[in-house]
This record gives sequence, structure tokens and C-alpha cells, in this order.
Amino acid sequence: GNLAGHPAVLWYGGKLAAALLVAGSAVFVFLAALLFVRSRQALLIALAYGLGTCVWSISSQALWQHGPNAFFLAMGSYFFLRHQQQRRFAVLSGLAFSGAVCCRPSSAVMVAIIGLFLLLTQRRALVRFVAGGLPLAVLQLVYNLHHFGSVLTTGQGLRGPSVALAKTGVAAVWQTPLWKGFLGLMISPSRGLLVFSPFLVFALWGIVRIWRQGEKAAGLQVLSLGMASLLLMQFKWFDWWGGYTYGYRPIVDAMPLLALFLVAVIDQVGRSFVLRGLFGLFLGWAIVVQLIGAFAYNERDWNT
Repeated sequence: GNLAGHPAVLWYGGKLAAALLVAGSAVFVFLAALLFVRSRQALLIALAYGLGTCVWSISSQALWQHGPNAFFLAMGSYFFLRHQQQRRFAVLSGLAFSGAVCCRPSSAVMVAIIGLFLLLTQRRALVRFVAGGLPLAVLQLVYNLHHFGSVLTTGQGLRGPSVALAKTGVAAVWQTPLWKGFLGLMISPSRGLLVFSPFLVFALWGIVRIWRQGEKAAGLQVLSLGMASLLLMQFKWFDWWGGYTYGYRPIVDAMPLLALFLVAVIDQVGRSFVLRGLFGLFLGWAIVVQLIGAFAYNERDWNT
């Protein structure tokens, strides 16, 4: 019936769907990590992602775009990392990433970067990747044409300038200075990634190590470029703080990708008493912070 007349069904049904999708994204983070590290290490990475990032306090709490987008980004990344083993994985990767774009158009940068990589290195895989993504892409384009009058117009894109004008007095959607968005979403007290999930500093270290490994880490290098593009877009977005929220909502969709880069350092962390202690301390802090967000967050008081 009319869901507006049944708010409990609307809210708890949405929360259940969002929580299942976020849990599913953690499964794909585990499977992707398992391609590079032992099962216990992969499980630690998946648990750290699920309990220590804002996918718990934000993405799993209600059916926003974030939960489905994170699920499809994690799925697409896993199949992309396996596409050289079996042909069907390239198809499944394209299908998953197209699902991410349907949820959140900004995810198209992942498709573009992976597509360019496959164009330069594995053109047959590119054909399979495109074929996998084509059905959902066509449906989305038809949807856009029907509802918005143009295949390239999305609901988010249509609303962006008017919301930007209302919030900032300027209609431009890419108006935030890059340095401000970067500092705001990385280290500010109420939005900073390294405040809410400080253990992810190890993932940033992992990206550096991945790029030092050369071609053998090409898959992870491509994913790191895609993730960086997602972050840069949000740093420039007019609403870099993400409205009323708890933590780094604008970049929360990139967390499955960022957590995955822990695979490059998890061995070294485990061998060092100091690094192991720091990782445990940072992760423990992050889990407590996410607990507060999931169970005690009061939207109006916190943001005021």
C-alpha cells in the first residue's frame, strides 16, 4: 500500500535492505583481499571495513544511494581483479560497475578509468566489460530520457545547481577549492576520514606500496586511480560536508576500495609490535566512533 502511511515499514524495510547491501559489500572486500593475503588477514580487513568505517554509521542505517553503490563498487572491484582468470569475470565486473553508476552517476569515473586501462592493455576483455554493463546502461539512459527529457540528464544532475544555490548562494556545483574539500573530508573534526577511521592511514600507505610494485599490482593500481577520482570529485563538490550527517558521508562509497589497499601492508603491520599496536589502537577508536554514530547519533544536535 501507501508506504507514507506505514512509516515503520518504510524505515525498517529500508534499513534492512541497506544493512544487507553493506554486509554484502564487506563479503566482496573479504573475497578481493583473499586474492592477495591469507584468510585471517582478509577477514581482519573486511571486519575493519565493516565496523570501523562510516559504512556502518551512515550507509547501513537507511536506504540512501550509499549502501547499494558500495555493494556494486565492491563487487565490480572483485570481479575486475579476477577478470584475467576467466572471461566471465570481465562481464560480471562490467555489470556490477554499471549497477554502481545507476545508483550514483559519479561512479562513472570508475567505469571510465577501468575502460581506458582495458583499452590500452586487454581489448578483448574491454569488449566483455562493455557487454556486461550495457543492459543496465541502456535501461538507465531510457529512464533518463523518459523522466528528464535527455539520456544524459540524471536526477542528481538536475537538482545540483538549485541545491548549490540554496546552500551557498552560487549555482556552480564544482565550486569548492580543492584544498578546502580535501582538508574538510580528511581531517576536520566532524567530517574527517582520519578522525572517524584513523586506521585507514595504513591503507594510504598501502597505495604508496602498491605503486612501487610495478606491473604485478596493475589491477590494484587501476582501482586506486578510480578511488582517487571519486574522492577528488567530492572534494570539489559544493556540498563537501554532505549536509546533516555523521562523518564523511560524501566519500563513504569509496571505503570498500580504500580498505582493500590494506592488503599491501597487513603483513608488515602484523610483524611489527609498534605497527600492530598502532593499527589496533586506531581501529579500536574507529569502532567506538562508529558505535556512537550507529546508536547515539542525534541529527539536529550533532550538526548544530
